[in-house]
Amino acid sequence: MGRFLRGFLIGAPLGAAIVLLVTPTSGRVLIQGITTHITTAVEAGKAAAALHEQQMWAHLRSQLKSPADDPADRAESRPAAEGEADADAPPT
Repeated sequence: MGRFLRGFLIGAPLGAAIVLLVTPTSGRVLIQGITTHITTAVEAGKAAAALHEQQMWAHLRSQLKSPADDPADRAESRPAAEGEADADAPPT
């Protein structure tokens, strides 16, 4: 563990110094660019989430307006014919 910590303590400042020396823009411009990218990404994510929410609500509304096309649902909703026993009714 000591070798890892020593390598980290030497490597982190060395890496930061190399980045500062090689970066073609100043720190403020770099931070402003990163902030702009993050803000744009967050706004795009919010817009996508709002659109998806609208699509989900529209789908839900369409499901609630039209009855299901499942034959089992239709069989449950039709009245029992004469002589046909109700499965949930107690035997007489």
